[in-house]
Amino acid sequence: MNEIDYKTICEELLNILPSRQNQVLTRRFGLNQGESETLQEIGNDLGITRERVRQLEKSGFLRLKDFTENQNLEKSFEHFEKYLNKNAGLRREDILFKELSNEENKNAIHFLLELGNNFFRLGDNENTYAFWATQESKEGLVDLMVKKIKDFFQKEKKPMDLEALAKNLDIVDNLFLSSCLEIARDIEVGPLGSYGLSVWPEIKPRGVRDAAFLVLKKQGEPLHFRVIATKVGELQGDLFLKRKMLPQTIHNELIRDKRFILVGRGIYGLSDWGYSSGTVKDVIFKVLQANASMDKEEILSAVQKQRLVKPNTVFLNLSDKKKFVRDTQGKYTLAIKTA
Repeated sequence: MNEIDYKTICEELLNILPSRQNQVLTRRFGLNQGESETLQEIGNDLGITRERVRQLEKSGFLRLKDFTENQNLEKSFEHFEKYLNKNAGLRREDILFKELSNEENKNAIHFLLELGNNFFRLGDNENTYAFWATQESKEGLVDLMVKKIKDFFQKEKKPMDLEALAKNLDIVDNLFLSSCLEIARDIEVGPLGSYGLSVWPEIKPRGVRDAAFLVLKKQGEPLHFRVIATKVGELQGDLFLKRKMLPQTIHNELIRDKRFILVGRGIYGLSDWGYSSGTVKDVIFKVLQANASMDKEEILSAVQKQRLVKPNTVFLNLSDKKKFVRDTQGKYTLAIKTA
C-alpha cells in the first residue's frame, strides 16, 4: 500500500472550484459519504435540472484538467501510470482499486483517474469487466484477445495454465494475456490454478459431484471414495461447501453421475479417462465384441485397463458359457454373435 493521501489531494483540488461545481463533483463521486449520487438525485436536492447538474460536472472537470500546479496530483498520475504499465497498460477496475489503496480511498482514486488525461475507463460489457488503461485503443485489443481465448477454450474443452495457453495461442506477451484473462467475464482461474470457462466444473465447482470431479482430475488416477471424501474436505474453502463431506455421501453422489466409473471395490475413475460403465462381465463382453477372439491372458490385460480387479475375478466371469465360448485353441468368443 502506498503513502499517497488521495482524499486530501481531491479536497485540495475541489477547493479551487466554485461552491456549486465543488458540491456536484463531490456528490457525483461520493467523496464525502462514500456513495455516488445520480444527476437526478443531485438536481432534485439543489432545485436544478439534471442537465444543469451535468453541465456543472463537465465544467468543473474542464477547469481542474487545466490545473497542473499541484505536485501531489502529478505524483498520483505518475504512480497510476507506473502501476498500469507494470500490468501491460491495463488492469481490471476492482483489482486496481484494491491494489492501489484501501476501500476507503476507492472513490478518490476513481475521481483522480477520471481527471487524468492519460487514463481511460473501458469495458464493462457482456464480455469484459470494467478496466482502466493507458491507451483508449486497448479496448479493441482486449476485446479481440478475450474472443480469441474464449473460442479456443470452447474448441479445446479443457483448462490450461498460463504458460500452456500462451504457447497454444502463440502469444509472446504473457503479461498482456494475464491481464486479459483477468478482465474476461466468462473466463476464470480454477482452484487448481488453471484457466478455463467459468461454467466448467474444473473452474467453478458447484457441489459435491463437481468437487469430486476436481479431486480426481487433480490426482490423475482412480481413488477410493473415502480418499475422495478426504480430499474434497480439504478443498471446501475453495468450493464454498459449508458441511463436512461424509464418505458415504460422496459414494452415493458418484454412483448417480455418469462422469464417474466404479473401477474397483469402492474405487472410482473418470469416464474422460476411457473407463466405461458396467460390471466386469459387461467389460469382458465389450472387449470380445471389439475383437474376433482372444485368449484369457489377452482378455485379462484388456479388462484390467478398465477395472482394478484380480485375475480370478475376470476368469470367473469368463466361465459364463451363456455369454462366452472357448474354442479348442483356448480362444474366447461371444456365445451370441452381435451385429
